[in-house]
Order: sequence, then C-alpha cells, then structure tokens
Amino acid sequence: MAGEFAATVDLKLRPSFRALRLIFVLHIVCIGLLPFAMPSGWPMLVLVAAFAGSWFWLRRHPALGYGPRAIERVIWHADGQWTIFVGGREARATLDGRSVIHRRLLVLNFRSEASGRRYARLITSADAAPEPLRRLRARLLST
Repeated sequence: MAGEFAATVDLKLRPSFRALRLIFVLHIVCIGLLPFAMPSGWPMLVLVAAFAGSWFWLRRHPALGYGPRAIERVIWHADGQWTIFVGGREARATLDGRSVIHRRLLVLNFRSEASGRRYARLITSADAAPEPLRRLRARLLST
C-alpha cells in the first residue's frame, strides 16, 4: 500500500460539466426563491441581475476547467513535487493548504513556484479517469 502512495499520479482533466450544471441549478433556485424572500420592485430586479451576472462570470471560470487559464493536467510526482499544465504550458507548483478533499469533490489550490500566481481547480468524479482520481484522493488523504 505504501508503494502505491509513493507512485507518481498523473491526472488528465476535462472541463467540469457536472459542477457547471450544479452551479446553474443553484442560481435558478436562488432566483426562484426571491419572490418568497422579498417584495417585488427594484431591489428584487437588482438581485436578479446580480444572480445573472454571477452566472455569466462563473459559467466559463478556469476553476471549472474552461478557458486558457484552466488547469488541464496535474502530476504529483513520487518525490512530492507538483507539476500543473495550464494553457499547454508546464509549471512547477506547490499545493496550497486551503485545498478541500471530499468524497465527491476535490478543490485543489496551487501556487506556481516560478511566477507566484495562484491556480484553482474543482474536480468531480466525472472530470478525470476513475483510477488516477482514486489514487490522487487516497494519497492526499494519507498526507
């Protein structure tokens, strides 16, 4: 078992359509509940516009795997080093302590060692091959 955790984990990522769909449903539910939460008028229209703006901002967000700033591939080397691929470019990175590991969801936060720039990626079970994702989750939980 220890040998499996020491092996390199190479995760090729797809855009997260499942997370995008969940965010869409969340926005629709919030808009649908507005008439029960407040009287109609200008304040409600402002909130509807804010939810619409939030949806347009999030629907192609790099954290969901869309756009040129999205993480396309993650490699966790056996020696503990991380390599991320962003926009076809390779970069050494460190995993930020604010990352979230859950049974159905991973939120990985990285900082590029060269530029200091931060990158985030939300990963669901549909965003990568099952075996490398399982190995990544197990190794993250073991450290």
